[in-house]
Amino acid sequence: PLVEKNGYRVGTICIIDNKPREFSAADTRALVDLAAIVMGELSAVDLAIKDELTQVYNRRGFELLAAQALKVSGRLQQKAALLYFDLDHFKQLNDTYGHAMGDSALKFFASCVKVIARDSDIFARVGGDEFILFMLDADAEDAKNCAKRLMAGLYEFNELPERLSYSVGISIFDPKSPRTLSELVASSDAAMYECKNAEKGNF
Repeated sequence: PLVEKNGYRVGTICIIDNKPREFSAADTRALVDLAAIVMGELSAVDLAIKDELTQVYNRRGFELLAAQALKVSGRLQQKAALLYFDLDHFKQLNDTYGHAMGDSALKFFASCVKVIARDSDIFARVGGDEFILFMLDADAEDAKNCAKRLMAGLYEFNELPERLSYSVGISIFDPKSPRTLSELVASSDAAMYECKNAEKGNF
């Protein structure tokens, strides 16, 4: 079995031949060693695309997965939504309460997004306090409803010394007039800064 450090089994190494064979103790040890090598490779890949603090995807992981998801949306002729989040007053929170509290805020925000996100959504931390959520088979209304549910969750479960809020920009992939992933990110990033500069802040 291929077993992660937390005990979760992700698969099995199998040896198949066209005739029956007896497995010796040495054969079993070799297979166990091979499984350990495979798990080491999988762990290395996971570390390369995951953010260590929040345990969501990092920018590299997002770009790899979202690029493929965008191709699927185009092929199925489905809309998709990209939400670009930036936490409000995060530097002030860090300066006032310390970086440990800032880390707690980032982990809290990530956990709230993971609760409301669907299994098919791709969620990543792409900057210090910037996050992206890519929603497959979703339109602008779906994206806005998601942002509203997130804000409600942040207020309801907040255990930080100050209320956590964010500014968000939304861009929509329309297969009838497709845009690249970088264009969608740039568009939602610009919309997020418009929201922040207008002091709308909260969605």
